Amino acid sequence: MIPLSMTGRSFLPAFNEGALTVVVVTSAGTSLEQSAAIALEVEKKLLAHPNIKKTARRTGRGDMDEHGKAASMTEIEAKLDMKDRKLGDVMAEVRKSMAGMPATITFGQPIGHRIDHMLSGTMANLAIKVYGPELYRLRITAEEIRGAIADVPGLADLSVEQQKDIPQVRIIPDRVQMARYDLTMSGVAEAMEAATAGMAVTRTLEGDRGFDVVVKFPDTARDSTGSIENVMIDTPTGVKIPLSTVARVVSAKGPNTITRENAQRKIVVQANVAGRDLRSVFEDVRSNIEQKVKLPEILRGVRRTV
Repeated sequence: MIPLSMTGRSFLPAFNEGALTVVVVTSAGTSLEQSAAIALEVEKKLLAHPNIKKTARRTGRGDMDEHGKAASMTEIEAKLDMKDRKLGDVMAEVRKSMAGMPATITFGQPIGHRIDHMLSGTMANLAIKVYGPELYRLRITAEEIRGAIADVPGLADLSVEQQKDIPQVRIIPDRVQMARYDLTMSGVAEAMEAATAGMAVTRTLEGDRGFDVVVKFPDTARDSTGSIENVMIDTPTGVKIPLSTVARVVSAKGPNTITRENAQRKIVVQANVAGRDLRSVFEDVRSNIEQKVKLPEILRGVRRTV
């Protein structure tokens, strides 16, 4: 008999909701079409399992949505028919079937995922958040943490938040030239927003539905840096000048996303727990980090959330 003080502990008992939530994250910058194609392959593998009866898939979510998601993220809901089998065994088999897929795949359950998100801000049982001002240091440290805890028994779906450099077009203003034409930073920014992304100028009604009327330049006005440089800007005097007169347009690389918490930049290493209790896995993870990872002085600290 094992004393009660030596038994494992978890925040909540294991759920068996009769469904799985599978989150598929492809590389940053993956197109919607390619992301959907990879998610379709994941969905086919799920449906090939005898205990999964049907699935529903959503790739990406509108930028203006309260819970907007990038095109590289897919959520799949899979309905289970357990047939007297254990959930842990089914999830282990499904995880194994996903080996080699070109994406980070996390498994959970609908309610459990939402509880994890409320507790840690991620849809995983355990989240390690690293804070600091330098993105590249954060990425390096996150990878060191992943390597340090990868062999902890009971960890599953271990991954680092997708944060990579992607191609960008940067507009670098010339403040001296802008002053000559009596232009402000906000004025130039609004002109470029209207030209490239579009700007809602009014609304119209069709029947009982309302729609924004968006004004933007044709695609040819933003298909290259040269085209963007030639975008005409209105000055307060009524004279139109090309953007190149008051700014430089250059091709560069920058992070696909920057996440913050309490105004601090952060990156997250996350994982689920399978086959062990959450508390013991957490203690092993913390011990490994303390022993194997030396945080640079510039980083503000590490916080672990379970």
